Amino acid sequence: VMRHGGPQVLFSLADAHESVSVAVVTMQLEVAERLCAQPRSKQYGIPSVVFQLYGHVTANFKIPPTVFYPVPKVDSALVTIDFSCPHRDLHSVSGAKLRRVVSTAFRQRRKMLRQSLKELLQEPEVRSLPEHWACLRPEQLRPEQFLQLTRDLYGLADPAAPSDSAVWRRGGGVAALETLPP
Repeated sequence: VMRHGGPQVLFSLADAHESVSVAVVTMQLEVAERLCAQPRSKQYGIPSVVFQLYGHVTANFKIPPTVFYPVPKVDSALVTIDFSCPHRDLHSVSGAKLRRVVSTAFRQRRKMLRQSLKELLQEPEVRSLPEHWACLRPEQLRPEQFLQLTRDLYGLADPAAPSDSAVWRRGGGVAALETLPP
C-alpha cells in the first residue's frame, strides 16, 4: 500500500509513461479517488489532471484493511493506469511548462486563474492570459483544458527540443507538487 513517498512513485510512473504501458498499483483509497476525480469535486487536483492526461485511470475495487498485516487504519484500492492511451494533445506542450501551469494554478485552487497565475504571468516568456480563462478556477478545468491553457501561455512545444523525462516527480522542476492525501 502506498504511504510515505507513494505519490512520488506515482509521479515517477507518469514521467516514465512512454516506457510503461500499464501499471497496476495498490494504494490508499483516498489517493485512488484523487487520481480518478472529476473537475468541480473536492478530490480534483494535480494528480487527477496528470494521470488523466498521461493515461486512463481505473479504480478496480476497494480493498479492506483486514487483508493486510499489520492492519492499516485506512482502506486501499487496486488501481490500473493504462499509459498506452495518453491524451492525443499531450505532446503539443512541454511537460515542464504544463507542470508549471498546473502546479501554479492549484496552489490557489479556489482563486480565479487571473489571480492564481499572476506570478507566472509576469515571466517574460509567458504570453498574456486570454480573457476566457481569467474568470475560471483551476478546479473547473478538465485535464485537456490545462493543455490548451499551457499552449495559450507558452505556445506549442518545440519538436526539436529534447523530451521531458523527469517532469512530475520531486526534483524534476517546481519544488513541490501537491501533498497526497490533502
